[in-house]
Amino acid sequence: MAETLIVKPLGLVLQKAGLISLEQVKIALKAKKTLPHYRIGEILAIRGWIKPETANFFAEQWPHLLVAQKLEPLGQYLKAAGFISDRQINQILQEQTTTHLKFGDYAVLQGLISQTTLNFFLQQLDLIREKTITKATLDDHKIFNTIESHILHNHRCEPSDLLKLYQRIRHEGEIQSNNDPLEGELVKSSLIIKQGNKLKVANSKYKSVFDQDWIEEELLSLQPYTKIRLRMFGLEKVASLPHRVLNAVNHWANNQPFLTQKIYQIVREQQVVIAHGEETATIDNLVQEHLIHNWETGAAAAHFQDIQEQLLDNKEFSTASLLKTYQHLWQQGKIEYDGTPQKKKLLELGLAKLENGILTLSNPIYHAVFDRVWVEKQLETLGVDSKLNSQLETNPVTTKLSPESHLNHVSSYQRFLFPVLSIVAILFSGAALYWLGQEYLQANNQKQLLDSGDQELKSKNYSEALAFYNKALRVDQNIASIWINRGYALEGLEEYELMLQSCISATVIQPQSESALKCRGKALFHLKEYEETVKAWEKAIAINPEDPLAWISYGEALHKTEQYQASISAINRAIHLLKNNPQADSSSLPIAYNGQGKSLLKQHEYSYALEAFNKSLIYAPNYLAAQQGKALALTKLGKNQEASKIFAQLLIREDLSSEQQAITWLYQGINFCLMKQPPLAKAAFKKAQQLDTKYDKAITTAQRDCQQPD
Repeated sequence: MAETLIVKPLGLVLQKAGLISLEQVKIALKAKKTLPHYRIGEILAIRGWIKPETANFFAEQWPHLLVAQKLEPLGQYLKAAGFISDRQINQILQEQTTTHLKFGDYAVLQGLISQTTLNFFLQQLDLIREKTITKATLDDHKIFNTIESHILHNHRCEPSDLLKLYQRIRHEGEIQSNNDPLEGELVKSSLIIKQGNKLKVANSKYKSVFDQDWIEEELLSLQPYTKIRLRMFGLEKVASLPHRVLNAVNHWANNQPFLTQKIYQIVREQQVVIAHGEETATIDNLVQEHLIHNWETGAAAAHFQDIQEQLLDNKEFSTASLLKTYQHLWQQGKIEYDGTPQKKKLLELGLAKLENGILTLSNPIYHAVFDRVWVEKQLETLGVDSKLNSQLETNPVTTKLSPESHLNHVSSYQRFLFPVLSIVAILFSGAALYWLGQEYLQANNQKQLLDSGDQELKSKNYSEALAFYNKALRVDQNIASIWINRGYALEGLEEYELMLQSCISATVIQPQSESALKCRGKALFHLKEYEETVKAWEKAIAINPEDPLAWISYGEALHKTEQYQASISAINRAIHLLKNNPQADSSSLPIAYNGQGKSLLKQHEYSYALEAFNKSLIYAPNYLAAQQGKALALTKLGKNQEASKIFAQLLIREDLSSEQQAITWLYQGINFCLMKQPPLAKAAFKKAQQLDTKYDKAITTAQRDCQQPD
């Protein structure tokens, strides 16, 4: 539910209070990358821009004011924030008897705070008083949560439809009832009441709480991938109303995958702090500055230059005819689509989109980059008249000729009609064959690019595969399988954020694609977004519950979210499917049993865990993870000699990375501790430390727990 009083993040609060500038926020955010253990407020205080007590007040005390049952005088908050002292409070109170100025006004007059800071406090405290009246009681909060849950988690109706109906009722005051299920669910929620044959909001308190901001935010959150985008690009950290940022981005990119992702990337790289009410203006400025202005060298220069090259270096027909078609579309905004090669090319380049037989410009960014000046300049370079020809065959959407005018036209030229039609028929048949041929060549070229990419991907030549997929997308961006395979090429290059973006593009094209959801799930797992990973695999399994590999991946994600029993259940389902399907690939069984063993270890079921690891090793005797798991289970069962022997065998393997060697030495050291062999334990810990220093803390803890002397 949207809250308007607790303004996040801290940098935005301090900026709105007039205590720091946007540039100081940016500097502090950059400094935090090298000082990860410091909070933003601490960094600002270290630099001397605010007092430590000011940072502490706004970070720790300010959020609690929202639920305050009794507000303190203004002076007490100014004191807590480090702006004034007790002595200064007393002085102001004494002076008030003669000056009759308000406390805050006198503090400004004395230079203790700025007018901006005073205005911020007064405005926020007024809002808090209002909220204390309308939202303060615990019972109210329970009611609000019940209403919200009934709408947003409704199983009888689509939540977004309920929100839209409520939005309409709220906007119009009351509407006529149609007695449909949507109305019934809203009435059940208690948010709406029915009086006679009219529907209206139950009371003014509900209208205030479930306001337009709440409606917009929840509508957006119900759209696919909204939460992923918010988290991936950190929008919740830079904006108090991140859903409005998403709306502003979509206005410019209109769901074009590359441009959408590029704008989010710019927001993150520029480390902007977006204040309430400034979402549209901020995104507008960023798009203009980094994408449109000086687009040849801007953030998306390569993308725009690629489109430009394909527009100007066309091998299929004259460049002038393509530019003239684009010029007509740009000036008219929409034109009829008749399948001509020029219009098909504009679709392939992504400059245009087709809806109900009408061609329109794809988005405002392309409209601004490839504008009237650009197209006229290109036409003049070709020596073609840049003025729009009204007789151009690419006509705008117009009203058809009336029957009368059509008859008059035919009557004037009827003696030429049949010879002309004969010639046109011959020409048209040839043109149709040409267009069909061009379409076939493009489709065939795209298939060749896709096949080449798949071959390189299979050979683990990930960079080469990525290049082929990028070329294939230039032909047509609306094929989900290309985005999916491109995602796996990026996975091979360990470009996991880009992988996720590619997989998301596939799910936008085909929301119910099992392959696209699996791609997304794997990318999220690499990014350690485990809760979102669980959701992705749940959707994939809902589409195809008979895929054992999906159940294994789902179980792994559940394990990462510490849902160990659920993880075991998912793995058990995978094992059942693998064992009962003769065509299933049994090579996945060791992975499944290993996953089962890991969760059993976490539940302290050491005997069952040992059994699971042994089953895994039956299918894959050299499976490192299962060998380590078995040794850990033996350690937990007190069978230290057996565990130590396995660890020793692992350490002579030549295929272990430095990190794997380090963790194995650490486990061996713990095992030696339990075996009361301090010198061996000390040597093992030292070896682990030499191989990977990130285990220093674990080693220190292990030494303390084992009471290992220095």
